Amino acid sequence: MIFALSISGFSQNYFEGIVEYDLTIQSLNPGISEKMLKQAYGTRVKFYHKDGNYIREYLTDEGNSLHKFIYLVKNNRLYISYWSNPDTIFYDDAGEKRVKKYQIVKGPGDTVLDCICPSRIISYDYYEKRIGDTVHMKTEYFFCHQLAINPEYYKKYFMWYDVIKAEKSVAIKFVEESENYFKLTYTATRITHVTLPKETFDIDKNAVLKKNAF
Repeated sequence: MIFALSISGFSQNYFEGIVEYDLTIQSLNPGISEKMLKQAYGTRVKFYHKDGNYIREYLTDEGNSLHKFIYLVKNNRLYISYWSNPDTIFYDDAGEKRVKKYQIVKGPGDTVLDCICPSRIISYDYYEKRIGDTVHMKTEYFFCHQLAINPEYYKKYFMWYDVIKAEKSVAIKFVEESENYFKLTYTATRITHVTLPKETFDIDKNAVLKKNAF
């Protein structure tokens, strides 16, 4: 595991660069195999961040992209693209209230890549149209304060702003648990401080845009 940046004096700056995660998958439902989940989510994730814009890309063992989420500050939109449908990009308004209520509490924290990480747990229920059922979600984020980010970029980002404004940094570990379905654990293995070109976050102008991906 590699922490590829100099810590001295860096905490005063906002993080720009790439965080790489190992993704561990656990099925919580006998009808959903771990093989199926790996086919959907892969085994690795890359997170790119610059000036509040970010990409979360899901990858196979071989490094092939399965799908990726892109958030753009300028229009407060979330985009998602799939390898299986490369000509279409779905999008939604990050300010849209997708759940009626949610709860955020402090978690026990952890140490990842020698960084002591406080944590926040967010819980909520939402209706999943694809399965026709209400799903209980719980996600715990472990934040590394040495990787500071400006929470004001997310002031219009529903739910996430209430999480990020408390810790003001990148989560280098997080655990997503969908009750009775699956549990995904993302653990950072490498952090690289690098200047990213603005083009990293460009949306393919030739792709068809469709609303309501989520």
